[in-house]
Amino acid sequence: MRILPATSSLFSRALRYLNRPGVIFRNRGICPTCENSVVFSARNAWFRDHYLCPCCGSKPRERALMRTLELFFPDWPSRILHESSPIKRGASIRLSRQCKHYVPSQLFSDIPLGAERNNVRCENLECLTFADESIDLHVTQDVMEHVLKPDQVFREIARTLKPGGRSCIHSTDRQQTQTITNTGPSR
Repeated sequence: MRILPATSSLFSRALRYLNRPGVIFRNRGICPTCENSVVFSARNAWFRDHYLCPCCGSKPRERALMRTLELFFPDWPSRILHESSPIKRGASIRLSRQCKHYVPSQLFSDIPLGAERNNVRCENLECLTFADESIDLHVTQDVMEHVLKPDQVFREIARTLKPGGRSCIHSTDRQQTQTITNTGPSR
């Protein structure tokens, strides 16, 4: 764990950001994603997307993913880890930097499944090209709500997991999201 000194420019920038008008919630803690001592803040009541780490930009679901991996799969950096649809911040960056056998994938419409573009493998979760029992850990963040056949995805994940392997899936609840999105404050 790294603790940022109070004199660091990053810490000073974070304090200036937090002291601007509009921050509705803030608290100190250790970010499980970047492992820094930080002040988390939100400028919007939709914490799911706005309760951010000022150092790595991670959102709560990314921090939950990293905490889950540390607790239940602590040797993930030495395992074969497949992440579907990684993003360029927070947990995906840490996974890519620290996992020796990290395999990112996206579904590209213009290249064959299993091929690579810029070191990112083309994969369709409904019909993975990985060999049977070849992956230690599958990670998806906000992906499952976009697939057409989730039952097929689960079969493919089970097929490709090594014995003792794990899958860590974060997904939104479409109905709950819709309800929250359409419900305004009572007046």
